Amino acid sequence: MTTTRRQPEVSAPPPSAEPGLGERTFGSLRQRGYRLLWLSMLASFLGNQMNMVARGYLAFQLTGEASAIGIVMVAWGLPMALLALVGGVAADRYNKRRTLLGTQSAQGLMGLVIALLLFADSLEMWHLVASGFLQGTVFAFMGPTRQALLPLLVGRQQLGNAIALNNAAMNLTRVLGPTLAGVMLGVGGAEWVYVTMFAAFAVVVLLIWRIPDPERSAEHRAARAAQGSVMHEMGVGLRYVFRDNRVLAWLIALGMVPVILGFPYQMLLPVFQEVVFEVEPWGLGVMYGVGGVGALAGSLFVAAYADYPRAPLLQIGAGVGFGATLAAFAWSPGFWVALPLLVAVGLFSMMFMSLNNMLVLGASEPAYHGRVMSIYMLTFSLVPLGAVPMSLATDAFEEGGAARATLVGQDGDVGVTAVVVDGDV
Repeated sequence: MTTTRRQPEVSAPPPSAEPGLGERTFGSLRQRGYRLLWLSMLASFLGNQMNMVARGYLAFQLTGEASAIGIVMVAWGLPMALLALVGGVAADRYNKRRTLLGTQSAQGLMGLVIALLLFADSLEMWHLVASGFLQGTVFAFMGPTRQALLPLLVGRQQLGNAIALNNAAMNLTRVLGPTLAGVMLGVGGAEWVYVTMFAAFAVVVLLIWRIPDPERSAEHRAARAAQGSVMHEMGVGLRYVFRDNRVLAWLIALGMVPVILGFPYQMLLPVFQEVVFEVEPWGLGVMYGVGGVGALAGSLFVAAYADYPRAPLLQIGAGVGFGATLAAFAWSPGFWVALPLLVAVGLFSMMFMSLNNMLVLGASEPAYHGRVMSIYMLTFSLVPLGAVPMSLATDAFEEGGAARATLVGQDGDVGVTAVVVDGDV
């Protein structure tokens, strides 16, 4: 008689646990190549944020006119508008790691030149204009290249998380960079801001140098060799966005709205600091910094919920919130009331832009990443289109206020000095 031995029942393995909030938020940093790139972006954004604060401050101090801020912004935006599409072709055609090494080295050297001019007490307005033009030229090549490198380092599955963490790095430096720049402006002078900028970009170059090159393979070299002329590749990229993939065209157009109508407020913060709120230079750094706190929170939120199925609706809600909080900031009655409103402005603006960036890059094919991102980044060259009329309107408003103050002084009692700000005596 044979007996059949009963096998013990084997329970099915438990389903894999859902990733925790920390893993969802910072998952792509596990990749060594992306981690090095992220750290390099942290240092790069720090240098750029400090430069933005110091450049606007110096332009306003050298001329006493808000329109000077618009001029240096035009100098930065013009080469981006002219060369962004060329930069996109270069990002798809040439080795991305080497391009980043060259562009970041150039940015560091420009910071060193401005620092030396300040130490020699020789800085003039045209130096800031020329520096802005060169930096815009560099950014036209650096921006699309860095964005196109992301999918090669993290893959498509973690792309949304990596894009949001990029923006988190930028916004962390929006807290640190302007605050540090504001302290340096008040204590040591603008020259030390640019010395720090030079040191930051030296760190950037060292970190990028350590990134393993993902384009060493013969396959990548053959793909680059098979491409046509620059003009042909530009045309292919434009047709891909505006004819073959209409979703991209709508996303890019949607991203232009806050860039033109909202983002120029950052360029006018020196006017709010000195004329509207009448606070010392440290107040400028604080305003940039609290806006960065909100933006950091917004980008980390997107990093944690990059796979949210209703991201387009969330993006629209963030855009509405950006406009509402920005209007509230413009009418804020004082400096301390304005600060929490700037936190909200930063939160909603970065949620909107992070989601838009994620959707644009996620909807495009890898072969077109550089050209798609160059078209997308053309929107940032439109910031001066909003900054210039806003700065001119600010100057006109200040002149009107000064005229009203003069009339009050003439018609009032002898010995009474009246100042009119925002229509109030």
